[in-house]
Amino acid sequence: MSTSAEPLRLLVIEDDEDDRYLITSALNENNINVVVTEVADGLEAIQFLENTLQQGQRLPHVIFLDINMPRLDGFGFLAALRENEVLSCIPTLVYTTSASEGDVRKCYSLGANAYIVKPLSFPEIRSTLATTCQYWLEHVNIVDWRKLEASAVSVKKEK
Repeated sequence: MSTSAEPLRLLVIEDDEDDRYLITSALNENNINVVVTEVADGLEAIQFLENTLQQGQRLPHVIFLDINMPRLDGFGFLAALRENEVLSCIPTLVYTTSASEGDVRKCYSLGANAYIVKPLSFPEIRSTLATTCQYWLEHVNIVDWRKLEASAVSVKKEK
């Protein structure tokens, strides 16, 4: 379980600036202990994560991912993320407007950890995000991905 002293590091991958603002506002209004990094598409997210790894910085605990984005959509991002030995372990929650059963199935088959349909009203958005983030803060064992990355490197050296 995460301690209340350590904020949840959340990467939000969302091309719509208004949606990014709503997510951040909802988290702020709920006083959630979270640090949010925002990127506009899957390609920017992959670059951010790889740079974070290379620089030895702290990776996000959880990723919120939209599906429909330019350059690299959510499906492509999930596929790329799951190909990386270290990054594949980061829990990824699809947070999108699509309620399509085909999209849900495809996301889970690509390794999504949850599929959340974006609520329509701000109070529902606030409630959904508060519940989701509190779950990750209070009930889930959160990994320091830098330690995982270091152990993956040492395993590769032993081979």
